[in-house]
Amino acid sequence: MKKIFIAFSGPKINQEEKIIEFSDNYQCWNLNLFKYDEYIATTMAVVEPLNDNIVRQYENPDNTPFNFTQVRFDNASWGLMIPDTIVNMSSDGFGEIYSLIELYSLNFLYPVFYVSGMGISVIAKNYEKTELPSVYYHSQNRINNFKSENFCAFFDKLSTESTYGVWEAPRTAKWNKEDWRLFIAFEMFTGLRKYEFRKKSFLWQEEAAALSTILETLLSDECDKSEIGYRLRKRSAVLLGSVISDIEKQIKDLYSERSNFVHGSFFAKIYKEAKKSPEELPMPDFAILEKHTKNIRYMLVAYLYLNKIIKEGKLPPFTRVLDAIEAGIIDTSLRCKIQEYTNEIIGLLPTD
Repeated sequence: MKKIFIAFSGPKINQEEKIIEFSDNYQCWNLNLFKYDEYIATTMAVVEPLNDNIVRQYENPDNTPFNFTQVRFDNASWGLMIPDTIVNMSSDGFGEIYSLIELYSLNFLYPVFYVSGMGISVIAKNYEKTELPSVYYHSQNRINNFKSENFCAFFDKLSTESTYGVWEAPRTAKWNKEDWRLFIAFEMFTGLRKYEFRKKSFLWQEEAAALSTILETLLSDECDKSEIGYRLRKRSAVLLGSVISDIEKQIKDLYSERSNFVHGSFFAKIYKEAKKSPEELPMPDFAILEKHTKNIRYMLVAYLYLNKIIKEGKLPPFTRVLDAIEAGIIDTSLRCKIQEYTNEIIGLLPTD
């Protein structure tokens, strides 16, 4: 079986063994227990190089296109060895697999490097430990969330839908409008990572707008000309009502807070509070945005799973997720069926 290894930064993980296989073909590696040369040799034995040229590059990886130096290796703390079962046109499924990891994790993760049949690929220079904010660095140790059967089940159920996480010309040439809906929502979701540790007063509206746009991308249609907010709330309740009981109220609150920011209430608050404490700029409610980032993650996961279910013909007569959700507003038996699927996939996600 073809495999791929993805390495992450963060504090040392609590794992005494170098490698633990927590399910068939799924492994967690404690990179702090490996020496540089030892890691390369061990990885080569598991992730088979595609040709002799790549084998020769492994012999001197810090002086090749790999640019995989001792320093790069030292920046990583742990990693996952995962089956690469993604059907695509490129040489490996890193992009698709990483998109599922992003959906599964409680926060955004930033790989240091990955290893496929094409060799070692360094992700980005700015992920070095010395350049990471402390809170960011410590948030990267999520191994306990992944070292579980739930992650394996999640990966298996959504692997076919991971293709929406990566743009690939031959694939997208065959997409319909619904495929593009999911791709755009996926792209915008991953774009939320830039707000994770940037909580500034005047970025609140930008982040709120991004969350609202993802919501509308998934749950609105070109034929929706009126009562958009009402439709979004009702459709969200069909999709997530069994998981988040007050989802309608939460969405209403988000749009209300955003309206207050845009139309002047927040600036009136600045004017009032700045007189009391001129040293500090009043902050909007970022807690509501953190809550909705989680909601959007759940929504995208549930939508992707329903898309798979519909493609498999398990929710007739529907051919679009949005049509099934709209019908579920009135049809309570259909709503229960949709929420069964929602509970099934969201129940696999970690909670802490």
